[in-house]
Amino acid sequence: MLKNSTIIYYTSQSEQPEFEQKVIDQINLVKGDLPVISVSQNPMDFGENICVGDVGRTYLNAFRQLLIGCEKAKTKFIFTAESDCLYPPGYFDFRPLDENKIYSHVNTWVLWKTGNDKYYHKEQTHAGMVYGREFLIKFFTECFKGWLY
Repeated sequence: MLKNSTIIYYTSQSEQPEFEQKVIDQINLVKGDLPVISVSQNPMDFGENICVGDVGRTYLNAFRQLLIGCEKAKTKFIFTAESDCLYPPGYFDFRPLDENKIYSHVNTWVLWKTGNDKYYHKEQTHAGMVYGREFLIKFFTECFKGWLY
C-alpha cells in the first residue's frame, strides 16, 4: 500500500444517509492503511474529520472542502473521494510518480436515476483523481483568489 498518500473525502452530506454509509464502509474496506481526512458539513466519524458547517451544496464549496482537506494532509499525494462513488478493491493501490501531474481514473460508471435507470460510462470525475498535494493547494489557491481569499 502507498504510504505517501492520503484520502480526502469531501461531502455535503446530501446523499441518503444509508447510501453514504455504504460508500464509507466500502472505502474502509479497500483503503488499506491509507489515512482518511473527511471534510463535511456536519460532524461525522470517518477518519480525521473537519466540519466546515452548513455551507451548501455547490461545486465551489466542494472544491473549498477539498482544499481544506489538502491543507490538513501531510503526504505528497491525495486521492479524492466523494460521498456518491463506490471505490473497488485495488483502487487506492495506485502509485503516482509525478507530483505535478493529475491522475484520473477512467473506468467510471454512473447510474442516473431518471426513470430509465441505466449505467453510463463517464470519462473522468473529480471523485476519481489523484493529485500532488502541493500542486492542488497551489492550483486551488490561485483559482479561488477573489472568491475565498
